[in-house]
This record gives sequence, structure tokens and C-alpha cells, in this order.
Amino acid sequence: MARFVVFERGEESGPDRLAKTRILRDGFHFWAFLFSPIWLLWNGLLIEAVIIFAAEFGLAALGEVTGYGFTASLLSLLVAIYIGLEGVTLKAASLRRRGWRESGVVEADNLADAEVRVGVDMAGEESSAPGPLSDTRPMLTWTQPRTGATPALGLLGYTGRA
Repeated sequence: MARFVVFERGEESGPDRLAKTRILRDGFHFWAFLFSPIWLLWNGLLIEAVIIFAAEFGLAALGEVTGYGFTASLLSLLVAIYIGLEGVTLKAASLRRRGWRESGVVEADNLADAEVRVGVDMAGEESSAPGPLSDTRPMLTWTQPRTGATPALGLLGYTGRA
């Protein structure tokens, strides 16, 4: 099961609410790893793409000048892994800066299932409606983001948690 983060724009309800929703899959993105600056540009992250391009170019130039080409290649690989892992986080931060708000988290097998789960929840229908997926797959979960929770490390609990 993959985890999807749901973002909404505005406070409206009704049929337009689903149209103003963005769903991002959290996790490693292979294309972001393979083509980092291009993936960032494709997703509208211009400043981040320029920074990553400059970092990769700078690492390559530094490797040529100092003679540590292999080390520079490894550092470029680490930058690419970072974008593969955290590219969606950068995209989510960009949405927050543009006025979108995180409205919840959905666990689903793929994006289509996540969209169905979010659509059913927004329509106010029963979340366990019978269908072809209800017998074979675990129930999809919808989690509202916690408010007032403080960050914790490992063994410590969050406020408001039982």
C-alpha cells in the first residue's frame, strides 16, 4: 500500500471541492531520481530545478578541477537519490506556499484507488460501499491531519494520542 497526501484549495464543499484537490504519492519516485532537474521543472519547481542543476554542475566541475571525478560522481548520485526520495516533499512545500492546505492522508494501492477514496469521502457516502475491490483488498484509510501535535523522536508520544 502506498501513502497519498491530499491537498485542497479553498474551504468550499460540493461538486467543485473534488476539482480543487491534488493528490501526491509519498515515496520514492524513479523518474525524479533519474532525471532530477527535468522532473522538478515538469512539476513546476523552477527554483529547486535551478539549484539542483547548479549543484550537479558544480560537483562535476569540482571533480574535474581537483581530480576527484569518482567522488564527485558519488556526490551527484546522492543528490539524485535525495530528489528521488524528497521530490514530493518539495512539491508539497510548493503547494503550501501557493495557498493549498493538507487535508488528509489516504492509503491505497494506486492513484486511482486514492482518488476514489477521496471522492467517496468528499461526497459523504459510505466508505465501505460494496464493490469489486471490497472483498479482496484491505479497507482504504483516510486520516485527518493532527492539529496541535508536536514533533517527537522515536519513543516519545504525540499530544492528543491515546
